[in-house]
Amino acid sequence: NPRQVATFGSSGNGGRHDCAIKTDNTSVCWGENSQSQLGDNTTVDCGVGSNSTTPKYQKTACAVPIFDDNTAQGNLKEVGMGEKFTVWLDNNGKVYSAGDCDSGKLGTSCGATDHKIGTTVMTGVKDIDVGRNITCAHKNDNTLHCWGENSSNGITTANSNDVETPLQIATNVDKFDVGNSFVAMVY
Repeated sequence: NPRQVATFGSSGNGGRHDCAIKTDNTSVCWGENSQSQLGDNTTVDCGVGSNSTTPKYQKTACAVPIFDDNTAQGNLKEVGMGEKFTVWLDNNGKVYSAGDCDSGKLGTSCGATDHKIGTTVMTGVKDIDVGRNITCAHKNDNTLHCWGENSSNGITTANSNDVETPLQIATNVDKFDVGNSFVAMVY
């Protein structure tokens, strides 16, 4: 009984994975898990066939994400996927991320340590959107905060360094969308 499904697929880089939020506000995931992007505290692929007669990417939800806040599972609102990482938003406005820590994608200044479980990024959020290597969170006060790869200045033109923690990039935001390497918004 999925209420929302998110997917990320990119050939050749190990980033094909999916997650769903079910009607009971829990999350399940499947696919490649080389960087713990399924958030289940492993790096074991889930629902992936192993022979030529079985499709490589089956639609078998078999990973149950774990969060650093044990009230998250059963209280989830939204999920978004990027290249080897996943971001969840719960109904209390808390954002979690799991997976590859490269390029600031997790928003937690994690250095070289991937998150194997959903780890808290920020609170006070009403909506999220995820691109290939960028995530943005629309807060309750209508500010927009983003993090991730900034090599093309898609988050900020102040510098081309990756944004390791949520950076407020706008106020009075009504709507927004995240692309592969840019952010668009309506004030």
